[in-house]
Amino acid sequence: LVFCDYRMPNMTGLELLAQLTTPAPFVLISGDIDVAELAVAVPGVSAVLSKPFTPEQIVGCARRFLDG
Repeated sequence: LVFCDYRMPNMTGLELLAQLTTPAPFVLISGDIDVAELAVAVPGVSAVLSKPFTPEQIVGCARRFLDG
């Protein structure tokens, strides 16, 4: 399971996703509503978590992908 912010110093979260070689649920984190809306349709993005978020939302998201 990967939680990744969209905006990072040297690349975007989607660029990181494209470089992953092992399939894993990929949760993109963003405070930008436009990015969040677009990312939902990107292959490989399992979920989008919008900022601000609560610890309960992170735990719920993790359980969704790891309990199955």
